[in-house]
Amino acid sequence: MKKSLDIVGILMVIGLVTFLFQGRGWATVTISGSIIDTDTTWTTANSPYLVTGNVFVKGTGTPTLTIEPNTEIRFAWNTSLYIGGSGVNDRGKLIADGRSAGTITFTSDQATHTAGYWGSIFFDNYSDDGSLLGNVVVEYGGGDHSSKSNIYCTDASPAIQNSIIGTSSAYGIGCNNSSPQITNDTIKNNSSHGIYLQGNSDPVITANIITNNNHGIYCAAVDSSPSITTNIFTNNKSYPVRIGANSIGKVHHNTYSGNNPDYIYVIGDTIDTSETWVNNGVTYVIGGNIFVKGTGTPALTIEPNTEIRFTRNTSLYIGGSGISDKGKLIADGIMGTITFTSDQATHTAGYWGSIFFDNYSDDSSLLRNVVIEYGGGEYSSNSNIYCNDASPAIQSSIIRNSFQYGIRCNNSFPVIDTNTFTLNNSYPVYVSASS
Repeated sequence: MKKSLDIVGILMVIGLVTFLFQGRGWATVTISGSIIDTDTTWTTANSPYLVTGNVFVKGTGTPTLTIEPNTEIRFAWNTSLYIGGSGVNDRGKLIADGRSAGTITFTSDQATHTAGYWGSIFFDNYSDDGSLLGNVVVEYGGGDHSSKSNIYCTDASPAIQNSIIGTSSAYGIGCNNSSPQITNDTIKNNSSHGIYLQGNSDPVITANIITNNNHGIYCAAVDSSPSITTNIFTNNKSYPVRIGANSIGKVHHNTYSGNNPDYIYVIGDTIDTSETWVNNGVTYVIGGNIFVKGTGTPALTIEPNTEIRFTRNTSLYIGGSGISDKGKLIADGIMGTITFTSDQATHTAGYWGSIFFDNYSDDSSLLRNVVIEYGGGEYSSNSNIYCNDASPAIQSSIIRNSFQYGIRCNNSFPVIDTNTFTLNNSYPVYVSASS
């Protein structure tokens, strides 16, 4: 009888946990769904674990689920691991750290794996921000209908490090109002986006390889402001990064190759603090009107050799009409030409709007050694560059192929010096009587 118990065994962790033989040559610990409300360890010795019902790690005392290195967790159809909950008494923590002694794997319980078979590792808003996934593989999830991600964070900020996050039916990592540390990971082969950000999500995304997803990093709206540095983006099927204009200054020192296209997609936004758009080696595509304005005279600085493409009817507005709408543009291409053009394979005049200096733009704004072409679609200006009670310096530049005017001025006194005007459909410079 004792020998039989040694082979079979029964363990209770609130939910039922049973040792079964799975026909694969080893014993499997089956976890049929439970609430873990005391500190618990899933051990290498008892690996693999089969999760057949949702597991919740939560309680008043912040219970911690620790998973030892070299442990494998298999999920049955549509099951998930939830860390924390939505209430103050639902605190929880996950430590899955395989960095020192061997990879921890979260996968589907299938002979032939399919994306979306199981749900997600779901960090809820009362999960502890000391939670860690280190040197783990998380694969074939995304079946949780609310998260659609292998790993999902809502009002949560765990650390995800040195891991492989792949083959989700939608997103590798999803965030809503969350700021996880995503570092030294490989995020690959996810059916939709590698990292998907909603709400006020400000993660630090550093030194990852993000490859073969749809978008690499996708911000659903301008509220998310991630830091994106020293990552490698390769072979993603769409833009490697989609982000709000006010956050572009936090995207730098990344490497891009083989993405379709190798562009950064910029969501229209108001830039109300100074920032620099660096020459990332890729083109910026402007997907909506951008306004550079605020009480502190924010400055948008564009580095030499940068190319900016505008989608249809979009413009760049510097300053505004009110005293709280001060703004400044510095596009100095003296060390390498800066280009403002249309986002078209075959360019047409008037496709995009204008660089529009409004009356509270700073008079020290500068366009030097730039090419501005195929604009003039902004209905009030009909010009590549429009100055309304504004006096920027426009020097040593090429201004061409406008729908009507190269430069148009109203009550303005810009410095226009040593420029080349070609193929504009009307006057190269149109000046009102008061200018």
